[in-house]
Amino acid sequence: MLKSAVVMPLAIGAVLYAAMFSTNAADADALRPNGEIISAHDDAVRKINLTGRQSMFIEHIAKSMCFAQNGVETAELRNQVMQAQWLFQTTSSQLRDGDKNQKLLPEKHPEVLVIFDKVDALWAQFNDHINSWTAANGQDKNSVLQIDPLSVQIVDEIHNAEYMLEKVYHEEGAVTLETEKAIEAFDFLRMMTQKMSKEYCFSIFDLNAAANSAQLKQTMAQFLELLDSAQTPHAAASGWVMPEEALSALAKVRSEYDTLSLVLTPAAAGDTSTSLEYMELTIKQGLLMMTQLGSAIYHLEKLR
Repeated sequence: MLKSAVVMPLAIGAVLYAAMFSTNAADADALRPNGEIISAHDDAVRKINLTGRQSMFIEHIAKSMCFAQNGVETAELRNQVMQAQWLFQTTSSQLRDGDKNQKLLPEKHPEVLVIFDKVDALWAQFNDHINSWTAANGQDKNSVLQIDPLSVQIVDEIHNAEYMLEKVYHEEGAVTLETEKAIEAFDFLRMMTQKMSKEYCFSIFDLNAAANSAQLKQTMAQFLELLDSAQTPHAAASGWVMPEEALSALAKVRSEYDTLSLVLTPAAAGDTSTSLEYMELTIKQGLLMMTQLGSAIYHLEKLR
């Protein structure tokens, strides 16, 4: 059994959760000179990052609904669902219309806007289930079950939007291939911190359990493969170098994952036996890794 010392108070996880959203949104931009003109580069990397962050919100919401539905940190996770719901909707508008605090210009590429429309259509369905679940005081099993397959669909479409943003802004010379691929990798890792927690929750509470335990095994393998690849980036002919702050964050994420994997591995093999301690650990380790990766992306955004 894991030593109880690794289980942090939930309040710490909540602080980290809040810090992740502030450090990489308006507060991060406040570190830059006031009145600075939004450059094409700033606009491009911010759009790529925030679009990728949308997929993390989806998985975070689904995970939080699952745990709260089953009596795990119910009040706090319901609050986090509503926070993430608001942030998703706000970010969607900012990505379309621009936002000077976020260093975003209005999106002008029709091919990107078409995919944003597809994301919005799926989000409308997803959001309806959130609202139904919230109206039922976090006790609506059907909404949680419907959220599960919808989360896969909307995350796939968000990734399509991120790929298209990378394509159009790279072709315009606003961002280098190395920078956009690094942000993409960190975005995927950040999303998977929540995806693994979600799949673990659905597995142990017998919600589409067989599919989720199989998916959890695959997600864990993908996470490790991408983490290892990001920690050993190939030398770029352009002289592009991964920031030390980002590499340091990856090392911390690997350490946190090594602890989390002790809980996830049995569930990925179909073992549904668990404890409240393990469930809380899963939530907290996911938030820790999410926060560390979000902070690292800010350093990637500053690269030219």
